[in-house]
Amino acid sequence: MRSLLFKLVLPLLALSAAPQAFGAVQCDATRAIKLSSEQLALAAQTEAVLRNGGMTPDLANVDAIHSLSLSQFAGYRQREATSTAHVVATIWQRETPSAAIAARAYVHAQQQQAQTNCPAAEELFSTALEIARKALGDGDILTVRIMHELAILYRLQRRLPERLALYRRIADVLRADPTLGARLPELYLEMSDMAFRNKDFKQAEQYARDAMAHLDKGAKPPPRAVATALYEAAAALYAQNQLQEGDKLRDRANTIVGADGVAKSSAPQAAAVDSVAALYKSGQIDAALAKALQRVQAADAKMAELTQALTVLQADPASQPALATAARKGELAKASRAIEAQQRDSVYALADAGELYQSQGRLAEAEPLYRKANAMLTWDKASKSTLAARLARELGILARKKGEMKEAVQFQQIAYANVESELGPDHPDALEAQAELAYLFAAQGRLTEAGEYYAALAAREEQRADADRDMLSDYLLPLAEVQVRQGNLSGAESNFNKVALLWRQGGTKNVPYLMAGLTGLGKIYTKQGKVAEAKRIDTELAALKRAK
Repeated sequence: MRSLLFKLVLPLLALSAAPQAFGAVQCDATRAIKLSSEQLALAAQTEAVLRNGGMTPDLANVDAIHSLSLSQFAGYRQREATSTAHVVATIWQRETPSAAIAARAYVHAQQQQAQTNCPAAEELFSTALEIARKALGDGDILTVRIMHELAILYRLQRRLPERLALYRRIADVLRADPTLGARLPELYLEMSDMAFRNKDFKQAEQYARDAMAHLDKGAKPPPRAVATALYEAAAALYAQNQLQEGDKLRDRANTIVGADGVAKSSAPQAAAVDSVAALYKSGQIDAALAKALQRVQAADAKMAELTQALTVLQADPASQPALATAARKGELAKASRAIEAQQRDSVYALADAGELYQSQGRLAEAEPLYRKANAMLTWDKASKSTLAARLARELGILARKKGEMKEAVQFQQIAYANVESELGPDHPDALEAQAELAYLFAAQGRLTEAGEYYAALAAREEQRADADRDMLSDYLLPLAEVQVRQGNLSGAESNFNKVALLWRQGGTKNVPYLMAGLTGLGKIYTKQGKVAEAKRIDTELAALKRAK
């Protein structure tokens, strides 16, 4: 479920609040936040005062300005939210460095990251890190925590060089003070992953073993963390061709977590879960659907109630412009804001229920929910871009599954336009829409357009410092197929060969991708009459099939 909602509390959460778990955070989709009408009103007041020069951007007002940034992002005004967050970062940068200032800036960064505003989070993490280094030095646990979370953010953004530089600094700190590693064993897990990506498999193994050692010393080590350390060490051993040793660690990890990655436990079952997401993840699909539909019905009932209340207010003679008092105008404005907030809730309830139905292949039931949500996007026409994109994307996928390719193209073009205008052409949601368009064009025989999209996507991925082989293969394989249909066998041969090379060298081979690349090459060689080359490919494919 993409839009799991959580509540933003204004003013800010206490500094002692637990940080958000980074495992649930991504930069590839906007996380929606549910705001009450009172919270929206407070943010609107802050924005108005700030715009009119009635609020000085200083330490006394930094929390209110930060809250405004969170509210703007929740309202799908991403660029304004990031700009406001820059004002917050500037305030912190002007302050005399201290542990307290670093800690407050760090919390602001965590909250932006939890909301998936990654550009704002990056600036605030970098600001907090600079302050912490000046006030406390690299060896303080707060500085190390900030470096660690900034490095994770770089991983989410696929920025390998910046991530590597930070982990080298962290490694230096841990060598100087090993006790820090005992307090933060998760550092070693990230560094193991980093070393593995750099093909330093021996170091990756050592970091994973360090993580295991520190976790095992804990009173109640988190089972999934222990399993992750074991899997990291096993992967490093496999890469060093130490297969039996790797199997031992992998088997131990498998005794800790099940096939679904959930930690095994002999403890009594916890209280029954009742959230849509929890029910879905636990495999209780029917219960999750029932819960999602209850949310839709409750949202509809609340909307009807609020609309009726506003109608009554507007019908009251005391509400007419000539007679309305300031108090009555305030009541009308409050009622309108309540409807706005409820419309947001209704749209998300509908979209979530639609996604549940779609995940079960129940397209006929998913479509009206999506269309109703799309029709309700009138509450904020200027700031609906990413939400409109989400609904258009899902409607486009539904249309494709129904064979309505032209309508599917129209929806995906809307999705791309909305995401591109708000988040830029390189945002993962924009790339997903482009890939879907490429597929749709190919399915309609519009090969030139399909080829252009696939080629651009592949080129963009190849330029990344930390290119994703799976994603690159997903672009190169259909591009090669399009080129075959166009008669461009040399281009297709080159791209099939690229995929094969990607999975022949380094790391664990992904057999399906490798076989797809080789199969494509074999067909081309056969068409070209290259008997020896085709036979060589057949031999390699036969060996892969036997191994599989």
